[in-house]
Amino acid sequence: MKIHRNLLLSNLAATTLLLRITLPISSYGAEPIIASTSNTMATTNAASAAAEALSIPKAPGAIDCALLGDAESSKNHAVTTKGSVTNEILNVEIGSLRPRYHVATLSGRGTELSTTLNLAKATTAAANPVILEVEEIHNRRPGTLGYTVQVNGKDVYFRTYDEMAAGPNHYFVQIPAEIAAKVALRVTFRNESDAPFSLSRLWAYSDFESLAKAEETFRPMSVAVKNPAWLLPELATNGSVMKEKDPPSDPAMDQKAWEILKSRMQGSGYSPAVWGEIFYAKNPCDEMKKIIDRSLERTSTNGVDLTFSLNGSEWGGHPNGPDGLGGYFSDVKYSKIGYNPLTKQYTLHWHSTPGNTTWPTWNDPQLNKYLAHKITQAVQYFRDSRDFMTAQGATLPHPVMNQEWGFSVRDHSDATMNLAKKEGVTLTPEIGATTAEQKKWIFDNACASGTRFGEIFDKAAGTDRITVDRGEIKIPPAPTRDDN
Repeated sequence: MKIHRNLLLSNLAATTLLLRITLPISSYGAEPIIASTSNTMATTNAASAAAEALSIPKAPGAIDCALLGDAESSKNHAVTTKGSVTNEILNVEIGSLRPRYHVATLSGRGTELSTTLNLAKATTAAANPVILEVEEIHNRRPGTLGYTVQVNGKDVYFRTYDEMAAGPNHYFVQIPAEIAAKVALRVTFRNESDAPFSLSRLWAYSDFESLAKAEETFRPMSVAVKNPAWLLPELATNGSVMKEKDPPSDPAMDQKAWEILKSRMQGSGYSPAVWGEIFYAKNPCDEMKKIIDRSLERTSTNGVDLTFSLNGSEWGGHPNGPDGLGGYFSDVKYSKIGYNPLTKQYTLHWHSTPGNTTWPTWNDPQLNKYLAHKITQAVQYFRDSRDFMTAQGATLPHPVMNQEWGFSVRDHSDATMNLAKKEGVTLTPEIGATTAEQKKWIFDNACASGTRFGEIFDKAAGTDRITVDRGEIKIPPAPTRDDN
């Protein structure tokens, strides 16, 4: 059996090909780029109609979408305002991305925006509730937003939130059938606080469950455990419940536990899943491979999903072997350093205190090279092992990888201080970050670390393979990596 970068050949009786291809991203939920710089109304109308059409998924039942902040869509959906409502383009920073969104911003207490959504083509029973989906655009503004959502003259929801991040944030509101009985829904957003908020898109669905099923998002939530017997006292050994961290050594016991757990969760909103975990920076290569192989074998044998967690070098997972430069990765220079204003001393980061656990700096080039190698090694072995098993006929229900980090911006190690100085910023740990320049550098540096490791992980995972086996095409049931 041979493996190549873009093609996997299985030396079976009937050759199986696994091809890597890049599938187009669904337009549903994509950034609403509705900017129209033309002076002609025809171009403006065409841009609005095209953007609105892209925002409406193909599914049973009636669906309508209003693009708030867009002049033509606002006209088509009878948008009216009261108080300070501004249609604008909101520029936000999401890590290294700089997307733009057309929004309607409501500023000031008592400000209102109303719009009409039309469900005239509804074919579902009148008793079905209507679901509203609201897209807010956040931009790390201070204050706590708070506003009332009203439908056909009735208060249906009070929304409150802190803009802790930037970009789109969606929520859903179920409208009782007696309120949504009319085919036209008049939706009003009324600001109840002094904090502004921005709305981009608004959807109404007459048959939300069918939509969720059509988009294959209507599935139970996985409850991932290493040892299912941990949740089943009747399978306890010697009168005590097995340790959750220890998978059963007896395959028959493991299979019995999964069957009981699947039976108990059937019909609920949950399904059991194997939880596999490795500390990719610390685990030796052979140990890492054994953990991955065992996890894939358990999910295939027992017919349950797999959530596989690649823990970073935090929380006891930091490498402690030779660093290739004559020292060790356990040396202080690879740890975050903080300044304690009470003792007026530089110390290891507080996370490093329990159990003498190193909490790594993300700015040391030698450590970052090593972590990139170990991430790539683990992810590619997981991906290739899964695909070999699939090519040989194994059933692997929904194996998903995710990577975990524990970020902290308090880092005054030599590597961080030198990098900041190289980029023209002097950090002052003894008095804290007092200038806008310092605060921005610390923020950008933290974002760059997450982006760097995310790109390494993404490149190693690659695109999901499609199996072509004796004329039968098998598409992966879900993405291998969890983007959250």
